[in-house]
Amino acid sequence: MRFVRCAGRLFDGRDDTTKTPRLLVLFGFTVAMLGQLRSYSQITAVRVSSIVAEHVPHSANGRRAATSPTVHRPSDSGTATITLPTILLAGAQKAGTTALAQWLFAPNSLNKGVCGPVVFEGEPGYFKKEVQFFNQEERYERGTAFYERRFGHCHFSTTRNDHGVVLSMDATPNYIRFPQRVFDTYERAGQLGSLKIIFSLREPVARDLSWYNHRKGYANVYTYDQHVREKMLPGLKDERSGDRFAVDMCLYAKHLEAWFRLFRREQILVLSYDEVLHNSTKARGRVEAFLGHRFPAEKLEKENTKDGASKLARPACDTQRELDTLLRPHNERLYALLAEGGRPYMEQHPFPKFSLGSCTEPPEPLLSGGPAYIFGGATRDIFGGNSLVAP
Repeated sequence: MRFVRCAGRLFDGRDDTTKTPRLLVLFGFTVAMLGQLRSYSQITAVRVSSIVAEHVPHSANGRRAATSPTVHRPSDSGTATITLPTILLAGAQKAGTTALAQWLFAPNSLNKGVCGPVVFEGEPGYFKKEVQFFNQEERYERGTAFYERRFGHCHFSTTRNDHGVVLSMDATPNYIRFPQRVFDTYERAGQLGSLKIIFSLREPVARDLSWYNHRKGYANVYTYDQHVREKMLPGLKDERSGDRFAVDMCLYAKHLEAWFRLFRREQILVLSYDEVLHNSTKARGRVEAFLGHRFPAEKLEKENTKDGASKLARPACDTQRELDTLLRPHNERLYALLAEGGRPYMEQHPFPKFSLGSCTEPPEPLLSGGPAYIFGGATRDIFGGNSLVAP
């Protein structure tokens, strides 16, 4: 209205000789007003988009209810406040992640280690390593603030990379299955550029056997052969069958394709479990170069080394062969994926192909002695305890 009144005053005169300069003044005035309107519309658009990002609903699988087909790439985080962990040790389960996490969390001669999450009252102790936010529905639904609170103290950490970014870590290996949830959370927080992601990959049959042994400590209800034939093989043949969690944890390429599509490839370091286990100095050097900081240690301390009477050290050879036959195409897909460009310079290339571990052939007939029991494919005399057939 103010603009209209001012424009009216410019033309209330009767003298035509003054119209031209008045028109010039009106033109300048109009341009200035349009500039202000344009600025206001931009500010309003930013505010609206921010509000929509915070309140857009999520579906059960963690994706937004309405997503754009365009894949967003993270940009540099600039001076944004870091409230989320800057490192995710996101998989794979039973592939050396505990040893890597303990090394990075541990104080050393140069620093206090990367900052880890706080465990709140009533939560299990293992949350100090792995928050299990993205993979547990009830925790994820509590929102980003619930996750951020576990890392609030890390703002005061002195362990920072070469660019001054705080190094804080969530080492939940089950995150490998939830790249979209990770992306959505970091994008809404404006912290995509500060995130580094690490994976350690193990030969999938050996990884599955290790997971079976871990679960068997809680519920010894079936043999490993039963696990493979009833849960793994059906699930590899039909996506609607079998134990989806156990099967999916072995399909590395399926998950990494999604991670590579959502994040810049240089943000993701893929390690070989064999190198982590047998040449930890080399593996640690890769991680240090990737994170931009040193974490002195003589070696990685292998975790989960407990042996027990119920622990199966080797699978039956025929079971191993059957499982490997169905997993091999997925492994080849992984090698091709990792051979593509864009990887961080310190990543092992070419990525070493998986080698099957030792297995147990069916026991030979009992040669002598009294009654015998079968332990993991080796026949042992229950009277003398001597192994009659080598495992």
